[in-house]
Amino acid sequence: MDYNKTNRFSEMLSNVIKNCVNETISKYKFDESYRGMITADLGDNYYEVEINGKKYKIKCKSRKLTVGEPEWVTVPKGNWNELFIR
Repeated sequence: MDYNKTNRFSEMLSNVIKNCVNETISKYKFDESYRGMITADLGDNYYEVEINGKKYKIKCKSRKLTVGEPEWVTVPKGNWNELFIR
């Protein structure tokens, strides 16, 4: 048995499978969650939240949030225009 040919075949097959999976996954939108930091209370239930160095204005009607505290933020189906705080 030629192990070099077998190894190359295994690598090629693995790459084909990986590419197929990545292509399929990229077609679907999933919810994502990020840990953000409340940086400001903007009033009227709006807060400024920093996520990975970028700031977003997010409404949270369910409870009062505290500036300086971390919160989990959900990006529904990859739509960054509809962020909400969990």
